[in-house]
Amino acid sequence: MERITQFAAEICEELKETVLHIAEEQARGFVDLLLSKRDRAVFVCGAGRCQYVLRAFCMRLMHLGFQAHVVGDTTTPAIQAGDLLVIADGAGYLTTIAEVARLAKGQGAEIAMLTILPDSLIAGYADFLVVIPGRTAAHGGVGYSIQPGGGKYEQSLFILLDSVIAALVETFGLPKDAAFSRHTNLE
Repeated sequence: MERITQFAAEICEELKETVLHIAEEQARGFVDLLLSKRDRAVFVCGAGRCQYVLRAFCMRLMHLGFQAHVVGDTTTPAIQAGDLLVIADGAGYLTTIAEVARLAKGQGAEIAMLTILPDSLIAGYADFLVVIPGRTAAHGGVGYSIQPGGGKYEQSLFILLDSVIAALVETFGLPKDAAFSRHTNLE
C-alpha cells in the first residue's frame, strides 16, 4: 500500500493541474456576476458532496454581506426575478436539480452553473457556466484521477469557490479577517 501522505501529495498535484485548466475568463466572469448580485439574493443548489461545498461557499458569501441561501433549508425564502441561483453538479444530469433550475428560471432568476460537462441537461438552463475539468463515471469528461467518484471535481470546486471569496474580499478592500464579524457567535 502506498503511503497516505503520498496519496495526499498526488491528489494535490491533480487539483493544481485541474484548477489551472479552469478558464480564467469564466472564473472572473463568475466573480463579476456575483458582484452584480450584491443587492439581490444568491441561492446555492447541489447534491451530495457538491452541496457540502456549496454550503461552505454560501457561508462565506454571508460573511461578506450577501443575502445567501441554501436551496431546501427551512429558512430559504422565495427566489425572485433578478436573484441568482448557483448550481454545482459535475455531470449536470440530476433531475431533481434540473427541476430546481427550471423553477428558478420560471421565476426570472439567473442561473450560474459550475460543472464538468457544459452540454448537460442542467447546463441548458444556465445563463453562465464555469467548466471544471474532470470525469464522471456515468457521463465521461476529461482527465484521470486516483480519487474515487467525483473527488477531483468536488475538491477543485471547493478550491475555486474559496478563490472566488478571496477575490471578492480583495475587490471590497477588506482585511482578510474583517468579513468574519458576521461569523456565528453561538458556538
